[in-house]
Amino acid sequence: FTTDCIAIWNGPNARKALQIADLSSEGSPNIDVAETLANARLIAAAPDLLAALIAFDNAFSHYCEGDPDSDEVSALYQAREAIAKATGETA
Repeated sequence: FTTDCIAIWNGPNARKALQIADLSSEGSPNIDVAETLANARLIAAAPDLLAALIAFDNAFSHYCEGDPDSDEVSALYQAREAIAKATGETA
């Protein structure tokens, strides 16, 4: 790995890493570095975002029995769709 990549390590003492983004512009003259960095930050935050959505779903699932057109129920369904997308399941 070089300083132009972002990687994920499995545990604090892991010796193996999975490269998830290449930030170099070699071979890609049209690369948008700002967008690449934003995507890398989003990828890095994904586990925390998924955990937050699951916690939201668990805490507010009782709203599903309310008005299906309410903002609360709509937000809950959006969260469930995002959870399903992230986990490869069906909402």
